Amino acid sequence: MILFDQEISDDFPSFYSKVRLSDNQIKSLLQKYLEFDTVISIKVTIEETIRLTGMEAITLIMCQLKRNKVIELIHHLYLIDKRNSDTIEYLKFIILGIILNHKY
Repeated sequence: MILFDQEISDDFPSFYSKVRLSDNQIKSLLQKYLEFDTVISIKVTIEETIRLTGMEAITLIMCQLKRNKVIELIHHLYLIDKRNSDTIEYLKFIILGIILNHKY
């Protein structure tokens, strides 16, 4: 398990690339912040809203982001959760960016 409370060097990309997790471990960590059966709605345009289950969102994140970016995302989610803020809104923002980047 990753201990994000520990002192991390200033070289974040280097740190995240050194973290070794299996795909199942990454999915498990993401599931802490987004349950598989959760349904989220993301407004892409004025007319278009996309609805994703937690499992679809996690799969989208895993397929569209590089591994070290997913680890960085998990770290951000950990920090957001630690300060008792809403991780779902942050995930919606990230997923919207993935969708728009893929779409255009």
